[in-house]
Amino acid sequence: MDEGATAVSAVGAMVQLRGNVTSKGKDGTGISVSAWDLVDPVVGAMVKADGKITAYTPLRMKGIPVEESEHSEESVYAGYYAFTDETNTIWAKPGSFIKIVVSGSDSNPAPNPQTGDSSNMLFWLILGIGAIAIFVMQAIVVEHCRVMQYKYL
Repeated sequence: MDEGATAVSAVGAMVQLRGNVTSKGKDGTGISVSAWDLVDPVVGAMVKADGKITAYTPLRMKGIPVEESEHSEESVYAGYYAFTDETNTIWAKPGSFIKIVVSGSDSNPAPNPQTGDSSNMLFWLILGIGAIAIFVMQAIVVEHCRVMQYKYL
């Protein structure tokens, strides 16, 4: 068992969590976000959490713990706090941070599966396959036109 486990980690991703998030480890993190910096421009993570975030550290941005009181004054979602570092953004409901206080080694944490919405991934996969198909069809048509042009010369 990993005492510092992270329940949800988003790196340059868009994730909607419709349920609760729990990491019961001694140093566990509920949600951790960071930017995908292997592309230009850098792509920040965006997470919307609808449920409770239960962990020793409920929220981390770029590896730094964030307290519920550190939310910004404005949010694009009514009834949600917004947490941002100008690159990454997390929206969570007020009162959703539940901090676990672990004393000693008598705790018995249980693993929690990650939750999230992967419907966007299917959209991008289909879009990518469609773009490749268009490229291949264009190459076939161009080659066919070249053959036809030489045939009639």
